[in-house]
Amino acid sequence: MHEVTGNTKIEFSLLDFGLRDPSMNSLRIIEDVLDYAQTAEQMGFKRIWLAEHHISDATAAWYNPLPVLPLIAGMTKKIKTGIAGTQLNIHNPYHIALNYKLLANLFPDRIDLGIASGTPPENVSSFFTTEQRSFHDKRAQLVHLLANEDKLVNEEELIIPPFKGSIPSVWFLGSSYSNLDDVIKHKANFSRSLFHGSDLNFNREQLEVFKTNYFIQHKQHAELTLAFAGCCHHTDTKANQIAASANYLGIRTINIIGSIQKFKDMIYMYQEHYGYNEFTFLNIARNPKDRKTALSLIHKAFNL
Repeated sequence: MHEVTGNTKIEFSLLDFGLRDPSMNSLRIIEDVLDYAQTAEQMGFKRIWLAEHHISDATAAWYNPLPVLPLIAGMTKKIKTGIAGTQLNIHNPYHIALNYKLLANLFPDRIDLGIASGTPPENVSSFFTTEQRSFHDKRAQLVHLLANEDKLVNEEELIIPPFKGSIPSVWFLGSSYSNLDDVIKHKANFSRSLFHGSDLNFNREQLEVFKTNYFIQHKQHAELTLAFAGCCHHTDTKANQIAASANYLGIRTINIIGSIQKFKDMIYMYQEHYGYNEFTFLNIARNPKDRKTALSLIHKAFNL
């Protein structure tokens, strides 16, 4: 199922901002996202995450994609889905816990909850709660609501239904390793973004220390993925043409643009130097046909 380097397999996942060709309206884009997810599942991709972004863009299919998650999960059989990331600064942890726990039981072992610290522009954030709590406090409360069911019932008389049900896979998102201690503390998983921040240093030794400490404390390994943005096509020329017209909002760095051979070379370099075996691909191509071409090329090249 997976291409192997030594004894280590490579897995691919996807991230989708809900942006497509400007000629497509929002509902047509959502139809394409659903088709994209089904194609990704058929081609062996592990998960598809949708991003919450409150950027003023008339071509966007959504700002908060939560209603799309059960559509993807209901139209597929095994691919995992979730939001990466939920902008917790503007949300109520109780509401997030309710929604995601229910989804996690409707679609067992297929729902991911990615938690991000981003904050929308003031013209949007003013519509949300005005409570003055730090992101770290809200994140700790959210994890508590999901992970401490017996304590909630016995000490707080509180239930997050379904009682004794499964909980989603919780992911902390970041562009650096500044919060890896929190990942261990809350027994979460971790996704590092190469396209959000300016720090592209490998820092592999730091990640290896984290992996060791996580296993010592929890007797299991954290799930890890390295998220990158790019464009993949048959040739470097075509990929560069697509990238030049992408006009992609919400990212700082486009990491890999080129043919599938360039993608293979870069991904194996990432695997060796960053220390990840799962990679989450944000495809900046706007045309649905070009996006599917990338899936097919990656599927074949990495033997997914």
